[in-house]
Amino acid sequence: MASTSGASGAAALRREVSVKLKAEIERRGLSKTAAARALGISKQRLHHYLRAAVTPRTDFVATLLREWGLVLELEGEQFGVGAFTTRKGREPKSTRSTQLPLPLFEQARVLDGGAVVIRFSRAGLNRTELELTIKHVAEEPQAAPVRRVKRA
Repeated sequence: MASTSGASGAAALRREVSVKLKAEIERRGLSKTAAARALGISKQRLHHYLRAAVTPRTDFVATLLREWGLVLELEGEQFGVGAFTTRKGREPKSTRSTQLPLPLFEQARVLDGGAVVIRFSRAGLNRTELELTIKHVAEEPQAAPVRRVKRA
């Protein structure tokens, strides 16, 4: 069988991920927002994958296969969860990051160090504002040193 390479191979992967992802989201009855959250990606990134506009990253494909149980078919070959194992047969460590809530910013906080004041405040669901104020202290003019001259 002829091998698909380069741009055409990437396009085939994009189409396959798009088709399988759409079907799985529908099967699970998820909204686009819920699906994106479950997959650990932004809603915009999910939209790009569903339109086959961008080639999915390897860690995302691994997530689809491992966590959602999808099987992709490319060039007549099927790729499932076993496609992402090491030579010793173990799954590689996950590279997907997890966002943790930071309760520190639930309420406005002010750290006042005298010359430096830092204010943290929540500005929405996914945004925290930081305000940094540096107080400049003007140096007081110093009097010129007085020279004392000894007279003989």
